[in-house]
Amino acid sequence: MAGATRNSREEPATQGRPGGLWATLEQATEREREAGSDLWESLRDRLDFSKAKTRRLAGTEVAHHRTARGEEYYVLRNPEANTYLKLTPQDYFLWELLDGEHSVRDLAVAYVVRYGTLPFQRLPHAPCRLPLAEQGHGDGR
Repeated sequence: MAGATRNSREEPATQGRPGGLWATLEQATEREREAGSDLWESLRDRLDFSKAKTRRLAGTEVAHHRTARGEEYYVLRNPEANTYLKLTPQDYFLWELLDGEHSVRDLAVAYVVRYGTLPFQRLPHAPCRLPLAEQGHGDGR
């Protein structure tokens, strides 16, 4: 029985298949790796905040006001939830661009063009804090 015992790490007989078990496993692993990269790429795109496309809620009521000192502000009202949100003119500018077509990146560029500064304090919270906006994904969903 000297030659009858096989080492468990040896490849089994290929029976006509080139490469045997290890080559087959390597090919299967490579296919999974390729399929998995599509999943991770898709996940990366969906989690990329700059690609989010948010839309204003239909039916949101807008009122433009001015304080006694002449400062402008806007009040948004969601009639379904009976919620209100006070916005500065800069925040209202961003809110107007929430049409489901503009990405957060587009909003940042428009803000820089209009106000000459990056909206670091405004953008991360604008779509999330608004009970008056619907979240969307970069691919239009």
